[in-house]
Amino acid sequence: MLGSALDAAAMRQKVIADNIANVDTPHYKSKGVSFEEELKKALNSSKPTFEGYRTNPAHVPFGGSSTTSSIIPKIVIKQGIMQNHLNNVDVDAEMTNMVKNQIWYNALIDQTNSHFSGLKKAISGGK
Repeated sequence: MLGSALDAAAMRQKVIADNIANVDTPHYKSKGVSFEEELKKALNSSKPTFEGYRTNPAHVPFGGSSTTSSIIPKIVIKQGIMQNHLNNVDVDAEMTNMVKNQIWYNALIDQTNSHFSGLKKAISGGK
């Protein structure tokens, strides 16, 4: 799931940069990335999020298909008109979103580094 979240943050950064670059483009519609909404839906679903691996058909099955690993971030077009040339890009909001996204991305990188540090420690026997 960290990988999908990192992909979403990277995609969001690119989309925000595109929005800022097109602030004066007539009829341009700003875009966003939907990931968190899809993640919430998957987490709130009643399906199990883990499926046990069976090496023998006689083993008792448990769990179900993973609902969070299949979430893919999507680019969505925002609606509304904000400027006289039928453009809906708000530079101040986009800059704020860029800063928020950068903080989110850095937090995800820290989590990923912590995860791999733990794996490295487990592999090396805690040394």
